[in-house]
Amino acid sequence: MEHPCHVGKYHNIYLVLACVGQGELGMKRAAKMTKAQIIELRRLYATGRHTQTLLGEHFGIDQTTVNRIVRYRSWKHVLKEEE
Repeated sequence: MEHPCHVGKYHNIYLVLACVGQGELGMKRAAKMTKAQIIELRRLYATGRHTQTLLGEHFGIDQTTVNRIVRYRSWKHVLKEEE
């Protein structure tokens, strides 16, 4: 029997992610943004000149993700003092 992470030519993405520790088993995936990008995004949003949608397009993330970042619902470890 084949290992569940190596099933045929086309892998089940959820099995592969779970096997490499990035799926529903509790490990986090690699971040799409860097700490410097988070600081820049928050700085740009604070000027009031940029919408969340525009910033999302610029950084290649969804508007809802921008909202979570600027409201400190995600990336909480990048504190205001660091900005």
